[in-house]
Amino acid sequence: MEMDILSQKVDAFLKENRNAIIEHIKRLVDVESVSAPNAGPHPFGEGCAKVLDIALGIGHDLGFDTENYEYCCGSIRCGGQDKEIGFFTHLDVVPASGKWEHAPFSAEQADGYLFGRGTLDDKGPAIIALYTMKCLRDLGIMEHHALRLVMGCNEENGMNDLITYKEHISALPEFSIIADGQFPVCYAEKGCLGFTIKHPLSSRCVQDIAGGEVPNVVPAMAKATLKNIPSAQALQALAPFPVTATVTEDGTIEVEATGIASHAAKPEGSRNAISVLLNALGKSGIASEDSSVFLHAAGYLNDYYGESIDVKITDQHTGRLTHVACMCWITENWELALNFNVRYPACITHTQIIESVTALVAQNGFSVDEVVDSAPIYISPTSPIVQAMTEIYNEIAQDEATPYYEGSITYARIIPNSFTYGPHFPAASAKASNQQGKEHMPDECIYIDDVLSAIKIYVFAVQRIDHILPLANQ
Repeated sequence: MEMDILSQKVDAFLKENRNAIIEHIKRLVDVESVSAPNAGPHPFGEGCAKVLDIALGIGHDLGFDTENYEYCCGSIRCGGQDKEIGFFTHLDVVPASGKWEHAPFSAEQADGYLFGRGTLDDKGPAIIALYTMKCLRDLGIMEHHALRLVMGCNEENGMNDLITYKEHISALPEFSIIADGQFPVCYAEKGCLGFTIKHPLSSRCVQDIAGGEVPNVVPAMAKATLKNIPSAQALQALAPFPVTATVTEDGTIEVEATGIASHAAKPEGSRNAISVLLNALGKSGIASEDSSVFLHAAGYLNDYYGESIDVKITDQHTGRLTHVACMCWITENWELALNFNVRYPACITHTQIIESVTALVAQNGFSVDEVVDSAPIYISPTSPIVQAMTEIYNEIAQDEATPYYEGSITYARIIPNSFTYGPHFPAASAKASNQQGKEHMPDECIYIDDVLSAIKIYVFAVQRIDHILPLANQ
């Protein structure tokens, strides 16, 4: 089919299906599906089970074959061919922390945008992929491959969902698009390293600390509970610092620090509430015996780019290292614990980072524990399929973008023959700013016209892949 004719047919399809696309995104967004392993009878909690049922129901209603893999993930398939082209997305979301103007789990349409947690990451993309499949099926232009959309329920919290998926299938798709990023092609993902530093506490003034909820979001809120200290003394000591201190009826002092949330891979523009809280606890002298512990911990958060943990490094292919602390708490053994998320370039190994960090923090009495690593991935930005997908995006979007690297982690790490390709736009007409609107941020939103444009790009891209793969295998 000639490109102009196909373009007209896709435009007509999008016009006819626009309202249904919006309503189906809303149905998914309205479910609070934060992945909660071992919470109830389903592997990742009742919210994830509910949203998966809804997504599979939408696929069934559109006439596709569906399958539920023990509520770890599900798939929607169309086509009778043996070989497949895949889409991979996820239905779990991060918690809706921070201050929202729009309800996070009651999708709202306003000013051409759709607001709600998951509109960008990754429920909106799931529906974009689904309607790409519907368009390709309705137009009858897939010759060599069936299509399969896989939707996980644990991407934000470990990606254990796809372990179950792989156990249930005989073969993965011949090639897959990971619909969890921006256009055009992501040719590399940085390594992702998590670790926790700990230090024993002496004072019992700080009874509890709760900072952050998940290991991949810069927290917008952190709290501490103080006891065994006169309330007037505590309030006076904390007054100079940007925290809120409240005295409860039993004399407990609740201290709250606020920040600006962001995805851990993109900390620019964020303000870490943990850092604000630790600085206040340390500089106020409330827990005098542990003031230096709090101050040293806060000091490791003085920048985003590894300098304060002695691993400042960059390379030309995967950029510079970033580090944030996403969670803070007091352990059962009465230690201050601070969990870090490091996104590192391919020119350094996680072992080198841990060795450097361990040596640094040991000088202040901290130990390093709970190390978890996912190594960087890389494909050549000049490979034929990368170039073809980039050309399709640029032609339809009238852009001049080039393949890029990313700090985020996607299913591309564990799905062979895949890369992240959209559905978000690098220069979108986005309402998002550094403070609001992006993935993992308050008032997450997606521009509805971009949803439709992404479907059109995917239709052309998948049709091209359908023809490229048989030629590549000859």
